[in-house]
Parts: sequence; C-alpha cells; structure tokens
Amino acid sequence: MKKILIQMSVRGEVDTLLESPTPLSPDPVAEGGGGGCYASVHDYTRVLSDLLRDAPRLSRKETVDTLFTAQFPDNSPSLAGLQTSNVTYKPTLDDSLKGVTINYGLAGILVIEDVVRENYFRPKGTMSWSGVANMVWGINRERGVAWLWATQVLPFGDRGELELAVRFETAVWRSLVM
Repeated sequence: MKKILIQMSVRGEVDTLLESPTPLSPDPVAEGGGGGCYASVHDYTRVLSDLLRDAPRLSRKETVDTLFTAQFPDNSPSLAGLQTSNVTYKPTLDDSLKGVTINYGLAGILVIEDVVRENYFRPKGTMSWSGVANMVWGINRERGVAWLWATQVLPFGDRGELELAVRFETAVWRSLVM
C-alpha cells in the first residue's frame, strides 16, 4: 500500500499546497476509528456503495442497519453532551449544522432533519464522517446516495478543503435529490 499512496500536502501561505510526509502508522492494527486504514478511492467507494445495498456483501444486513441507527436516546445527557462538545464532527462551513438535530450512528454523525441553508444542503437520514486528510463521505440509504470527497490535504479542518467539500456535497444533493 505504501507504494501507491498519494503524496500528502499541507496548505501553505496564500493558498499554496506544499508536500508533506504521509503520516503512516507504524502499527495500523493498534489504531482505532479508522486511523491507520488506507484504501484507493475506487475501493472506498465500493465499500460505501455496498452499504446502500438491500443485501450488502461485506457485512450482514442487520450489522449495516445497526451502523445507521441513532445510538443515543432523544434528550439524553449523553446526546446533549456530544451535541455541545468541541469534538462534534462538523464537515461544514460557517456552522451549517448549528441548530440542527443530530445523533450518532456507529459509523458517524446522523442528521435527523433536513439541513437547508443558502450555501449548504444535507437531507435527513444522512450519515457522514471525515478523515485526517480532510476526506469526507456521506451516505443516505433512504435516498440511495453515497458520496466521497477525497483529498490528501493537511491539517485536518483546513478551511479551503472544507469549503470545497461543502460545495461538492451540496451540489451532489441538490442535483440528485431535490
């Protein structure tokens, strides 16, 4: 896998991209939450599309259903804590999820209502997450759509990459499901 990894970049001054060492984990088995896992864009999209199938091939249907089930009871202290914490995943620009009802599945954040903003759209039931190099994915099983924004730009949360990812996601949803 090391032979086919794309070079990482880090955003420099005046929106230039500079080469950066690829942060390979010396022991990917010991990593958690996907850290240390690598795949090609082609393979990653195949996994995402498998999660959309009525009869997935990589996991049992019951397992996939559980991945997309909200894990925290409404109005629970645990959910309130996650929704207000600084570690809440927000792959959006300018607090696009602010005021939106969210929960968490086993694979990512779930939006419980449509997010409709002038510069952002995400339909309810969409699960999403991101990776350290600003890669972002989303899946909405009800609408039969999975998308992937793949990049290799550091640092995590880079404003330029988030801007592009938000524009890409919004274009996907608005062109396919509105």
